[in-house]
Amino acid sequence: MISKKIVSKNYFSPMMLLHFLLFLGLTIPGCDSKNASVEPGKGIHISGKLTGCNEDSIYIFTQMGSDFQVIASGKINKSGAESSFDMRVSVPEPGVYLIGTAPQAAGKIILFEEPQVVISASCSNFPGTMQVLNSSVNKDFSDLMRGASEHMNNIRGMMNNMQYLMQSNPAGMNQAQQDMNNAQNTRIQFLEGYIAKGGAVGKVASLLYLKPFGTDPNHQQKYQSEIHYIAAEFFNNIDLSDPGYAYIPNLVDRSAEYAMTLTQNPVMPMDTVGKYLDRAIALVPVKSPNRKPFLAGILNGLQQTKSELYPKYGELYMSEFPEKNSFSLVIEQNIKAFRQFAIGSLPPEINLQTPEGKMLSLSSLKGQVVMLDFWASWCRPCRAENPNVVKLYNKYHPKGFEVNIEVKLGAHTYLVAEAA
Repeated sequence: MISKKIVSKNYFSPMMLLHFLLFLGLTIPGCDSKNASVEPGKGIHISGKLTGCNEDSIYIFTQMGSDFQVIASGKINKSGAESSFDMRVSVPEPGVYLIGTAPQAAGKIILFEEPQVVISASCSNFPGTMQVLNSSVNKDFSDLMRGASEHMNNIRGMMNNMQYLMQSNPAGMNQAQQDMNNAQNTRIQFLEGYIAKGGAVGKVASLLYLKPFGTDPNHQQKYQSEIHYIAAEFFNNIDLSDPGYAYIPNLVDRSAEYAMTLTQNPVMPMDTVGKYLDRAIALVPVKSPNRKPFLAGILNGLQQTKSELYPKYGELYMSEFPEKNSFSLVIEQNIKAFRQFAIGSLPPEINLQTPEGKMLSLSSLKGQVVMLDFWASWCRPCRAENPNVVKLYNKYHPKGFEVNIEVKLGAHTYLVAEAA
């Protein structure tokens, strides 16, 4: 199972930075291009030279949802310090596959579009040392990921500079903003060039693509804020009915980031977030192979933000993909955990010490109206809310209302039975 562990007039906000950094986690494959002229999909001849191998087999993996699947294997022929392999593989769609001795020790490679691929790698660091030696498609893939990384490093440096200018030289912000806009436009044009190539490379580029809010004058006329723009247009450049996206592993990352971005924002009500999630999921046909990785990504994102929406979409996933596996077990456990703290559910038992040294349990207050307020002394908004808690207590205590406040003092945790 994969364990994935992801605007105002600043045209590149932290949310956008997160968006691109998540996807630039792809390993950049090294390539030496030699064009091949073939009819794709008739079986791919893959061979290569390996060093430092103790393993006996090499595998081709695909990632469907949160599981790796072996779709082909070959024998590693050992001869001294250098080993070799030679196998023929058929893959279902053009896509980014994994090749290596194990899923966690594999490099990314685009397959289907060329009849012969030769690689070299060290088994001790397969993804870090793998070179694809005769593939123009994989050279495009390598150039795309390397270029995207360079653009992002440039933009990240500009963002750091703008933060510095805000403190030290505000007059320089206008020029810095213009430089940022130019860098954004250059990056967009770079990605559009690869999208136009089509195939698996085009799909990878489309998953990296989203124009920052404000780069189009219509954005501010059409959307009230950046988060509404993201919610509505995040998948506009992707044809989620195209089954080929199921074989681009970053589809999981893309949908996870969408769910994380929406549920982390403090502006959009959660019922509105749910409507946008429903709309995005509806873009993926129920029987499409894209459906499983897309929903898995949504769940990964909701789990990361501990969103109350997790049970709803966990149940949707389980209803569509009822087979039992490690991921489904995690979903079941998460649904149970989330529901334990859902609105309307019984809270877990709490036993804490009062300042007087006595133990007080939540269950001992059964039959009374009790408010649990978890706060920290270092949390300024929490402290600002304390007087309002006292007002509630004074107003409703005659009717049986109790306020039990958990207070952290050094290494000790106390439960205060009264607010004064």
